[in-house]
Amino acid sequence: MGIDTEFLRIRTYYPKLCLIQISSSSGVWCVDVTAFKRLDALSELINNQKVMKILHAPDQDFEVLLPRLKALPTPLFDTQAAAAFCGMGDQVSYASLVEQVTGVVLEKAHTRTDWCRRPLSDSQIGYAEDDVRYLGDIYHYLEKRLGQTGRREWAEEQFALLSRQEHYFLDPELAWKRLGRGNSLSPVAQQRLKALAVWREKTAQDQNIPREWVIKDVALMAVARLESIDSSSLENINELSSGQARRWLNPIQKVISTMDVPQNEVVWPRERPMTRAQSDHCKKMMKKIRERAMTIGMSASLIATRKDVEAVVRGERGSPLVTGWRRKALGDSLTEELESLLGLSGR
Repeated sequence: MGIDTEFLRIRTYYPKLCLIQISSSSGVWCVDVTAFKRLDALSELINNQKVMKILHAPDQDFEVLLPRLKALPTPLFDTQAAAAFCGMGDQVSYASLVEQVTGVVLEKAHTRTDWCRRPLSDSQIGYAEDDVRYLGDIYHYLEKRLGQTGRREWAEEQFALLSRQEHYFLDPELAWKRLGRGNSLSPVAQQRLKALAVWREKTAQDQNIPREWVIKDVALMAVARLESIDSSSLENINELSSGQARRWLNPIQKVISTMDVPQNEVVWPRERPMTRAQSDHCKKMMKKIRERAMTIGMSASLIATRKDVEAVVRGERGSPLVTGWRRKALGDSLTEELESLLGLSGR
């Protein structure tokens, strides 16, 4: 069965599921989930391990389906990931795959539709149906290609990673990891920023509003820099509205005053610049990976990003490049070079 979703995420923290499209060899259906309080029958179908679930780039679909159905569609076949393993590009769109496999050119008329409005027009419903209508054809085409290239197991390994439920829940206690510029602050300010990020995430979730509606990243950074927090200091922050300053003064003061962390502990350590030798290693490895990718007919960025290679060159453990399908894609020679850089050779 093919699956796709339509949802809204403009004024809420959690995406609002509006429509689920389903296709099979028997036909195509649009399920108006706004008309049902419970979706037990659909949940049962989603959990049926005898039915292959075909989706295209399902990350956002999973994020909206999981809270409503309490499960993810498995077993999974991701047509975008499968296409990448078949050498068709690592970010190929659904419309492009439809055209390549079936010759059909899809319309783009309703890309900005409010899918929670009712009734939907016939053309809107037809547009939604097209998002799953061709998933079966694409699945059979790619499944055959994966078998011919011997990469079916590689793709299945990647599908399994996509199906981990923990990827689609954001733990508020880890919200600070989203902020990438914390290392510009002092250790004390970093601790404030970490605590404030956790508070903002919990507030956004509790009130079901976008985190930026609570307070924007740049304003959060500015608050973290303050030595003392009172009404005047908050109102002097240009990125913080007067309404936000008044509304959040007491909660922010409470967060800062009750921080239970070492004040001198660094949260975002500064990364040392790469040495000349490390930079040279990285360039050489990237060149070899691009050459290898061209040889096996895959996108180099699917196998390894520059960030992946830099991590190996810096000696960071746990690299995905020396395990699983990537190890097989790189081959013995390149894997041995990477393991040598990691100090893992011979273990």
